[in-house]
Amino acid sequence: MRGKKGAPFSVKPSGHLQVNFGWMKNRLSAFDEGNRTALRHRLNHIKGIELSPDLHPKILLSALADKESLRQFLEAANWCVGQIRAVPAKSATRQPDEKT
Repeated sequence: MRGKKGAPFSVKPSGHLQVNFGWMKNRLSAFDEGNRTALRHRLNHIKGIELSPDLHPKILLSALADKESLRQFLEAANWCVGQIRAVPAKSATRQPDEKT
């Protein structure tokens, strides 16, 4: 993420994995509305996952216990990271005061 602290996903002590769409929206120009929608769509295709449209939806870690569900999640996460890495360093991050 090229010098900016943050992560697309966070594991919470509550047993949830949080998808940080808010961080993506505010800090990553690579993750415009289309990419965030595409990631949400990929994740919602996983059995047991139905993400709300808010900026910090959560997934129960137990939903990833199934090998196929975990495989699909890792595929979506790898796609997400690939989208972020595909953007040149200077245009990958957005300053906090920039508008989307």
